[in-house]
Amino acid sequence: MTPMQAKVAYSAPAGISPALARLHHLGGYDNRTFAVAILQLVAEGHLRMAGRADGTIALSRTKSAPPKEGTARHLLRQLSREGGFIIGRENYSALLHIRRKHRQKLDRERASWAGNDGIFLMAGIAFTFLLLAFAVGVLVREPMNTSILSTLLPYWPIAAIGYGALILSRVRRKRKPSLKASPEAQIEGYRHFLEVAMVDRLNPRFMPSGANSQVEPEIVFAAAFGYENTWADPLITLVENLLPDAPNSLHVYSAIERGEATNKRDRGPRKEDEHVSWFL
Repeated sequence: MTPMQAKVAYSAPAGISPALARLHHLGGYDNRTFAVAILQLVAEGHLRMAGRADGTIALSRTKSAPPKEGTARHLLRQLSREGGFIIGRENYSALLHIRRKHRQKLDRERASWAGNDGIFLMAGIAFTFLLLAFAVGVLVREPMNTSILSTLLPYWPIAAIGYGALILSRVRRKRKPSLKASPEAQIEGYRHFLEVAMVDRLNPRFMPSGANSQVEPEIVFAAAFGYENTWADPLITLVENLLPDAPNSLHVYSAIERGEATNKRDRGPRKEDEHVSWFL
């Protein structure tokens, strides 16, 4: 969907995190998606972020209540088991593990949030199995020489009503996007708004240095869509340089993590660097 096909949205889509928005926009998961999810925890006040002299970044847990959203809450728990986490080569294996878990949970969130067709398909399959079980139960009570067609024909309204209700519900659901934009259209419309705001520089909070004094939700979404920002870029650059691309990426290093280029999975630093310190 091109920006001209989507109506411009001046606020972030409800219920969509920056990481989920990037996943929808790209159609896949990458290291920036993972970094943006961490940045969201920082922006919402759940974590503090501080650069260190060795080029790593320290994350420390604040006293805020955990986020309500399950994927963000799980990521926060992984990054703050002992109160903090160092994003650096020393925690390479730990970061791979945390990223893999985050990708799995974000994929499930995306499927449950936008998987309307899958819901109807599963309902149709379940109803079909119920009909088969019902038909078997009816047939076993009839004599062996009774015609199957004549036995089951009186029950045809059950199948007609069930499948008809599923089809009618799906048709009604298909008409709703005309009243409310689809998730993809909302995300693309908001991305187009951020793109224009970044180009025009009309609001200082969208400028590269505009997030230094105050971090707002727009900053994290802008980072999710790939726009520059001096607050977000250090962590994103560190994560992208430290980790190979995510398993469903097209980058050559993703083949290593999938095990396609080597017999070992999650191939990381050299042997002497594999003894990691998970936490601060």
